[in-house]
Amino acid sequence: MAALVGVEAAATPVAARDAFVGRMLPRRLRLLLILFVVEVYAASFVPLYDLAGEAALNVFCLVSAVAGGLLGVRGGLFVALVGLLLHALPFGVLSAVRPGLVQPVAVGTYALAVIAIAVGFGLMGEWRERVLLQTQHARVAAPDLRSAMSRLPLVLFTLDRHGIFTMSEGHGLARLGRAPGEAVGSSIFERYASRPDLLANVRRAQGGEIVTATLEMGTALFEATYAPIRGIGGAVDGVICLALDLTEQAEARREIEDASLRDPLTGLPNRTELARRLEAALAVAKRETALLVLDLDRFKDVNDSLGHAAGDELLRITSERIFALLGLRHQAARLGGDEFAIVAPDTDEPAATVLARTISDAIRTPIAVAGHELFVTASVGIAMAPRDGADAATLLRTSEVAMYSAKRCGSAWAMYAPAPDEPSAQALALTADLRHAIENNELALAFQPIVDCRTGKTQRFEALARWPRRGRDVPPSEFVPLAERVGLLTALTDWVVTASVRQLRSWLIAGLDARVTVNLSPRNLLEPDLPRRIASALDAAQVPPERFGIEVTETTIMADPERAARTIGELRQLAIPIAIDDFGTGHSSLAYLHRLPISTVKIDKSFVRGIAASESGRAIVRATIDLAHALDFTVVAEGIEDPETLSIVRELGCDQAQGYHLARPLGAADALRWLRERS
Repeated sequence: MAALVGVEAAATPVAARDAFVGRMLPRRLRLLLILFVVEVYAASFVPLYDLAGEAALNVFCLVSAVAGGLLGVRGGLFVALVGLLLHALPFGVLSAVRPGLVQPVAVGTYALAVIAIAVGFGLMGEWRERVLLQTQHARVAAPDLRSAMSRLPLVLFTLDRHGIFTMSEGHGLARLGRAPGEAVGSSIFERYASRPDLLANVRRAQGGEIVTATLEMGTALFEATYAPIRGIGGAVDGVICLALDLTEQAEARREIEDASLRDPLTGLPNRTELARRLEAALAVAKRETALLVLDLDRFKDVNDSLGHAAGDELLRITSERIFALLGLRHQAARLGGDEFAIVAPDTDEPAATVLARTISDAIRTPIAVAGHELFVTASVGIAMAPRDGADAATLLRTSEVAMYSAKRCGSAWAMYAPAPDEPSAQALALTADLRHAIENNELALAFQPIVDCRTGKTQRFEALARWPRRGRDVPPSEFVPLAERVGLLTALTDWVVTASVRQLRSWLIAGLDARVTVNLSPRNLLEPDLPRRIASALDAAQVPPERFGIEVTETTIMADPERAARTIGELRQLAIPIAIDDFGTGHSSLAYLHRLPISTVKIDKSFVRGIAASESGRAIVRATIDLAHALDFTVVAEGIEDPETLSIVRELGCDQAQGYHLARPLGAADALRWLRERS
């Protein structure tokens, strides 16, 4: 830097002189002046030569040198050549007067010397101007470079061959608590004697290698590249290092990774992180470890009545109440939806039940949400390790089964107790997967047409739930009873209703004459808020209620006729058509059914299948059809599996038919094509 200052100081008077000469004598006038001097010199060459001898030649060389220095290579060369041409006449005169005076070799040498002097001084002048220009640019750019380095997230330093800092710049120094230039003059081997990894990289660079390494400097993280600085002869004269500050990127990456393991609504760990922490707790547990899984009761009512924002607020308040009750070693997590979990290491069964009761009581305390005071309850399931499972996955399944048991029994908490005939691994896995499938929209719907017996026109579709699970379709006869048994029936019913009305809406928007019915379980009719939930789904999809129908089995109604009649009446008040499914299997009478607000009777397939070969079966179907018509019911024959049976029920006066002969259950796309072809 001192040398640079010296160059700048030396260049200042030269630049001032050039500026002065430039102002006083423009370039063109300077050239003319030099040419004039040359011409005068040439004109008086003979007498000068006589007086001064070879000194006159030296004077001309000096003139050429000055011309080159002032005008550059081209200007100096031009002046030299013009002067040499002007010398031709005087030399000719001298050769005539004194024949031995001028030798050809001497003339040639003289001419080359003049040209060389002009070119040499011209190159020197141009080099001087270039150096001055570069110095000036460096003087202007140096502050900008330092300013840029002070803002960039990096560290740039250079070392001499002995490891002494010769430069230290960059905004990244602030991350280390250092200032730019602070290290200059000190040895890196003394300054970082406690960092053998860093010094090893420097030594490798001194040996001629290019080294890239990641360095942790306290809380800061750098990616550094060391490279040798080589002199003209190729020897290593020092080391340059460029270190990029990656601290902010690393922090951002950690935040992203942390966010992927936390529930964004409550800030609690999610299911993945809970499983990791539970495995860690089991690995170091000295005694039993308890896992508590709790689910808020009727949480969907809050979402439906007050909106999802209120539901989210309820979940946040619940998570805060749970967290406030935890001990130092307890860990809470949100598994998804309205389900939470608590890991309690080194906790025996009595202590786990006390914790479950405490949490349940805290949640029961009224909660103010969206201007409403809510009274919320929770069902808590408890599983103990290693008794109910030695790993996280098994404990999660067993605690969820216990939670469903508490919900089904209406108790605040329940300890896991496997049923005697329960194939534990398969049943627990199936339960957990069903809940996951409902929450993540992994179920599907199939639509079986119900057609007019005479015209073949599609009257409506019956929506049937399907569960594709790991390459195998789980039949409804398996997963619907499971949903009833573990407390998932309400969630399953809501999914089927919502998905059905959404599909129906898409068909209606397409201009198709479509209707859809869904089946209800016996337990659905015992839910007092069922009509409200169905009405909410219809309103959300903007589907007219008369386009959506409900099917309930005869057995369902006869199980609790009073409550069933009340629920069916509320549904009919919404203008939703009601059909009795599987009629003939529940030991009821059409006279009793006539007191209910139903519109359709579906004759069970067990009566329909045999009518082609049984006169008595045909008589039963005929009597049922006639009586149903007398009561103003529409009659549907189920189980039509061949054209002969279809022909018979048509002759008996049946209104509509359904069965594999007409169509198997169709996916949404195939049902759409069916509608367009047969509506």
